[in-house]
Amino acid sequence: MSEHGAYRRAVEARDRAGLSACFAEDMVFHSPTKQRPFEGRAFALWLFDQLFEVLEDFQFTEEAEGAAVSVLFFTCTIGGRTAEGCDVLRFDEAGLIRDFRVLIRPLKAVEALNEAMGARLAGQTR
Repeated sequence: MSEHGAYRRAVEARDRAGLSACFAEDMVFHSPTKQRPFEGRAFALWLFDQLFEVLEDFQFTEEAEGAAVSVLFFTCTIGGRTAEGCDVLRFDEAGLIRDFRVLIRPLKAVEALNEAMGARLAGQTR
């Protein structure tokens, strides 16, 4: 199975331990709403805990894979707004996700995500 298969299964099952096993300890998470990336497995797991509550009707729709990168396309609802996006996963030599980039459209969905996550992030220290 592809390197992203374990990640996809963990997200679909909302399996935090499964996600943890996919992430490199020093991974970097690039948010669609923040300029600076978030760093570290622990913070990424906290983000996913929040996203599991914020992203409704989440479903992977397509995937593409290259030598050290996978892209998983998805649809979801955020604050009543229909969204589509993709997770761009880059792997280290051990097959763990070291760089995670999320892209979402349209703008109204990104704004809804920023609003939903803003208060949660404000209360979290890194």
